[in-house]
Amino acid sequence: MGLLAQDFSNLVVRTMDGLRVAVAGLPNDMPVDVEGLVLDVMNVGELRALERLPQPVCVRIAYRLLPESRVHVSAAE
Repeated sequence: MGLLAQDFSNLVVRTMDGLRVAVAGLPNDMPVDVEGLVLDVMNVGELRALERLPQPVCVRIAYRLLPESRVHVSAAE
């Protein structure tokens, strides 16, 4: 069974406060995939620790979290 677009929450965030709200409740050790921008993070804890965002970003999180779930962060369009 493959995942579909409607299986994910897609949020555009412009500030660190917005990013922290987007990843609220996720474990600090959850992996993060970064595409299309330069962010030196590997997990949600490092993402939360950023001081600022280089630009608005799109954060994609699965509605149904599984042990292999990852947060996807990319440049917002």
